[in-house]
Amino acid sequence: MSEIILIYGSGGLGVEILDLVQRTNEHKSKRPIFVDDINFGQTVCNIDVIDFDTAISQYSGTEMIIANGEPEGRLLMFNKSKKAGFKMPAIIDDTATISNYSTIGEGSIVCAKSTIAARSMVGKNVLINIQTIVGHDVEIMDNTVLASMVNIGGASKVGDGCMLGMGVTVRPKTTIGGGSLVAFSSSVFSDLPENVIAVGNPARVSRKNEKKAKS
Repeated sequence: MSEIILIYGSGGLGVEILDLVQRTNEHKSKRPIFVDDINFGQTVCNIDVIDFDTAISQYSGTEMIIANGEPEGRLLMFNKSKKAGFKMPAIIDDTATISNYSTIGEGSIVCAKSTIAARSMVGKNVLINIQTIVGHDVEIMDNTVLASMVNIGGASKVGDGCMLGMGVTVRPKTTIGGGSLVAFSSSVFSDLPENVIAVGNPARVSRKNEKKAKS
């Protein structure tokens, strides 16, 4: 019987993660199953969808990947899965370029053609989408989401639970405070405080990120 790998979330991102699993040498021999408490009992891309309780009863201790593109959602699902005893592996696309001198935390995902440069640290439960560049000596803290084609300059820091939209660029040696959102195509030239929404080129704070909104 094939080893099982669970994908928590069966929406669009879940299908992207399914594709990553099926293409990645480390995981492609495993049988994927979706976990979803709304769409359970169905199939998505010919893959069974079960609910979380069924996952616990039938596949306790199995590897689980979080397929949620919003930081707070990722945090809740990660903690729930860890508490239930699931393993939370990092999963890295075979086409990504990862420095031997970088670290990737538990449960993090690095998608196709992304780059993590030397001495950079990616925390746990981070999602790095396609063609994103993380420069040298960068810190990406836990539960953060980097959308596609983000470019973070060297020696920058992105705090816990941030969301950087598609095409965001970050100047080297810049800090983005935890819980902040940077809207797509914005350019960050100076430090941003915690829990704000920043927009534009250069990115300026528009308001507090009280609802942790998605870009």
